[in-house]
Amino acid sequence: MIIEMRRVEIMVLKKRLVMPILISVVLGSLTLSLCAFSSSGGVYYEYNVTFVYYGGENTSKTVNIGPQDLKLILVPSIEGWQQPVNYTLYVNGKALSPQIVIDDDGNRVINVEDPLTIPPNGTLKITLLQTVYVESPPPFGSRKRYDRLVVDIDTSREETYVSGFWSDDANHTLENLANQLWKYSGEDPEKYVLEVIKWVVTNIEYDKISTAPPARPVDVIKLKRGACGERAALVSALLRYKGIPSYLYIALYYDENIYANISSRVIYEDAGLHVFSFVINSEGGFVIDTTLPLTKPEIPQSAITQSLVNTGDNIIIIGRFVGAKNTTLSDYLEVYSDKYIVTLRRLSVKGYDNLGFLISTSTAITALIIIIFLYARALKFT
Repeated sequence: MIIEMRRVEIMVLKKRLVMPILISVVLGSLTLSLCAFSSSGGVYYEYNVTFVYYGGENTSKTVNIGPQDLKLILVPSIEGWQQPVNYTLYVNGKALSPQIVIDDDGNRVINVEDPLTIPPNGTLKITLLQTVYVESPPPFGSRKRYDRLVVDIDTSREETYVSGFWSDDANHTLENLANQLWKYSGEDPEKYVLEVIKWVVTNIEYDKISTAPPARPVDVIKLKRGACGERAALVSALLRYKGIPSYLYIALYYDENIYANISSRVIYEDAGLHVFSFVINSEGGFVIDTTLPLTKPEIPQSAITQSLVNTGDNIIIIGRFVGAKNTTLSDYLEVYSDKYIVTLRRLSVKGYDNLGFLISTSTAITALIIIIFLYARALKFT
C-alpha cells in the first residue's frame, strides 16, 4: 500500500514538473525568436541610375566620368542606417572596373581615366547598379536614431564654412536673420536650432519642384519658397552662421507608387529624390528634416525626432554635400545627360520574413495556450 502511494506521488510530481518545463521551452523559444527578429531585420535594395547620351548628327562627343565631370557616387556606409553590398558599372552593357576616388565633399566617386566617345548618331549608355542593405527600425531591426538635440559649436570645421554656395549678400540677409533668431533663443544653441526650424517652416513655403539650378540659401529667403533641398540648405546655412557644423544628405526614398517623368528625359521609378540637413556633434550628430514628413511650426522638434530617415527603412542615403569652396548643390542635383533614369527595387528582407514570423509566433502562442489548458486539467484530476 505504501509502495502504491509512493508511485502515485511520483506520477503526480512528474505531471507537475513536465508541464512547467514544456511551458518554459515554448516561452524560451518565443523569446529567442523575438530577440533574433528584432536585432537582425533590414531590407536589401537595388539602386540603378542610368545616363544616356546621343551623338551629334555629323560630330562625335566625349563624356568623362569623374569628380569634376559626370559624378557617379557610391552609396556610403552609415552606422545604424545602411551598408553598401556591391556595385557594377556598365558602359553600353559592358562591365568596367573603374578607380574609386574621394571628392571634395567626402563621397566615394567613380573615376574612369579615358574619355568615353560617342560616334556621330551613336548612343552612349552608362549604368551604375548598386545593392544596399538598409537597417529597419525596432521592433523589426536595430536602426539607429540620430535624434538627440545636443549642439557643439566648432567654427574650425569645414562644415561651418560660409562662403561659396553658403555666401551672404551685400545686405547681410543671412547674418542678420541668424542674429535675430539667436537673440530669440536667448543665445542658447539648442533653442537656436529649434528657432531656425520654426522660422524656415513658417516662412519658406514647401514646393515639391526645385528651381533650376537649386537656389542658394540667401536666395531662398527672398523667394519665400523652396523644395526639400532648398529648405534644408537654408537650415544648414543659418546653423553655420552661428558656428554649428552642418551639411546636407542627398537621399532616395522608396515608394512603389512613384513614376515621375519630370521632363521627358528625367525619370524616377519607385524612387523620390530627397535632401535633408545633418548636424555634427560629439554624440554622432542629429537629423533635421522639415519636409519628410512636413514639420508643423508649433512642433519644431519633430523635424528631428519624426524624420523618415530616423523612423523608416525605405530611404537610402546616396551622397552628402558639405559645400566646399568649389562645389554647389547643382553638382549633385542637375542632370546634363540626354536621358536620366533612376530606379529603386526592394529585393528582400534580411532575417525573418514578416509573414513567417507572424505565423510562427501565432503557432507558439497557440501551443502555449493548449499546454496551459492541459496542465490545468491534469492538476484538477490529481
